[in-house]
Amino acid sequence: VPIVVAIIALIVIFVTVIKPSSDYKSAVALMESGKYNAAISVFKDLGDYKDSETQILECRYRIADNAADKGDYADALRLRQPDWHRGNASFTG
Repeated sequence: VPIVVAIIALIVIFVTVIKPSSDYKSAVALMESGKYNAAISVFKDLGDYKDSETQILECRYRIADNAADKGDYADALRLRQPDWHRGNASFTG
């Protein structure tokens, strides 16, 4: 019985601490490498872990900045709308 309890405890720790932390670090790495849509996907999967929602917004703003840098000001403005990240929109530029 003590072994079963220990195994369950390890599984709980992995699922609630180790995996989310690893996924969060992966999402940050994706964001830092310019893979914003992939990062958004991971941050969305993390739900309310740490500041995932804030990081989603940061990715969105970086996508918008990239659009503006390319002269696509209408798309940049659209991408900065408050509810854009809740939809299925993505930037392919």
